[in-house]
Amino acid sequence: METGDGTAYVPLKRMKKSVDGEAKNALQELNETLPGLKFEFSQTGPSHEPMFTAQVTVNDQVCCVCSRAVF
Repeated sequence: METGDGTAYVPLKRMKKSVDGEAKNALQELNETLPGLKFEFSQTGPSHEPMFTAQVTVNDQVCCVCSRAVF
């Protein structure tokens, strides 16, 4: 989904299993597919209810993932 400012928000999908049986999240899969990407992480909101954000630019498109839990 894209917002008016050109930022794409990507919903988190179910974790897939890696070859060794460990679950991988969307960020791990993206990093594995396109190694060398530079991710930016931030935390906002009050300490009792933080919001975590991960942002990466791929092919001139900014992708953002937000979660109430640590990635």
